[in-house]
Amino acid sequence: MGLGQWTYITLQGKGTKKVTTVTAYNASYTTGETTNFRQQQRVLTNLHIHHKQVIDANPRRQFILDLQSWLQHHLKQNHEKILAMDANMTYDPDITGQA
Repeated sequence: MGLGQWTYITLQGKGTKKVTTVTAYNASYTTGETTNFRQQQRVLTNLHIHHKQVIDANPRRQFILDLQSWLQHHLKQNHEKILAMDANMTYDPDITGQA
């Protein structure tokens, strides 16, 4: 969905070994209308409306799900991973009601 921020670099090791280092940032929940969290929430809300989805617009949840999916895709390609993430707080996308 393009929410949150992450960057990565993949290094080629000996033979077929690949190591991908990922740095990631997940916006913290904030109440101001011009914050990164609120901007992402508006984008996500518009996407849900456009696709006629009845889903809570939670940027923190969507970021975790997007990053997890992206990491799983690279792991299937036998990349080893190093993940450094500033998540601001613990978040479990499988528990509803978290901001």
